[in-house]
Amino acid sequence: MKKKAIEKIPYLTLPACDPDEKVMYIGRTAWKTIGGKLHIILEVYENRADCLEVPVVRYATTKENWGVYDTESGTWSKKGIKSYIWGTGLCWYDERITRHVTWKDIQEENHLHSGEDLSRIRNFFGEDVRKFCIDQEKRWWEYFSRNEKIVEEKKKGNRRRNRQSRLEERIRNTPLLDEQALFDWADGNIFHRQHYLYYKKHGSVADVCCSACGGVDSGKWKVGQSYEEICERHIQEPREGMAGRCRLCGEHGTYKPQGKARSSWEQKKNVFLAERYLEEG
Repeated sequence: MKKKAIEKIPYLTLPACDPDEKVMYIGRTAWKTIGGKLHIILEVYENRADCLEVPVVRYATTKENWGVYDTESGTWSKKGIKSYIWGTGLCWYDERITRHVTWKDIQEENHLHSGEDLSRIRNFFGEDVRKFCIDQEKRWWEYFSRNEKIVEEKKKGNRRRNRQSRLEERIRNTPLLDEQALFDWADGNIFHRQHYLYYKKHGSVADVCCSACGGVDSGKWKVGQSYEEICERHIQEPREGMAGRCRLCGEHGTYKPQGKARSSWEQKKNVFLAERYLEEG
C-alpha cells in the first residue's frame, strides 16, 4: 500500500451536517486507483459544523491490504475498523472516552453520507464479503471488517505455505547426519571418554557392568587362603570413586555402586553440528 500517495489525495470533505443529534460520525467513500490497484477510501467526519473539512481518520483498503491514517497525528496504523473489546467502538472513536458503548449505540451514532456510499462499498467487495454481512445498511462497517479477516487468513495461509516450502528445500539440501562420527566426537571432546564401572557386591564376589561396552564381568575381589580360592577368577576390589579398567573392552572408568533402588543414571549434553548449506550458506 502506497501510503504517501494516499496521503496526497485531497480530502473528500462533508457538504453538511446531519440534523440528527444522535449521529456522531459520518462516513464518505470514493474509489481511487493508486499504483495500478483499485482502492476504496473511507473518510469519517465528526458531525459538527467545524469538522466538515478534515476527517478524523482516513481508512484505505484494497482486497489484499488496509491501513488507517490518523489525520491529527499524521500516523498510520494497522488496527481493524472495529474493536472486539466490548464497549470501545470503531477505530475512529476517541480512546479517551470511557463511556459504555453498545452496538445499537454504534449503529445510531455512525451513518454514511448517502446511499451512493453504501452502493460503492457493496460493489467494491466481492460476494465472499457481502454474504457474511448482516443488517448491511446500519452496520456498513462490517464489509470492511469481513475483508480484514479474509486478508489475514490469506496472509496466514501464504506464510504457512512459504514456511513449508523453505523447510522442504532445506531437507532436500541437507546431507544425512553421520551420527556415529558425532557421537565419537562428543565422547572424546565433551565427555573425555568418561565411563563408569557400576558394581554390585555379593559377599566376596562382585558384578561389574561397564558403561562403555555394556558387558558384565563377575569375579571374586577378596582372595581366600585355600588352594581352590586362589585358583578362582579374581578382580580388583570395586570402590566408589576409584579408577578401574573393564576387563571386557579395556576402557578405563570410575567405579560407581548400582544402589539398592536400581535407579537409572545418565549424563546429557546438547551438541549442535554446523554444516555449510548449499554453496553460499
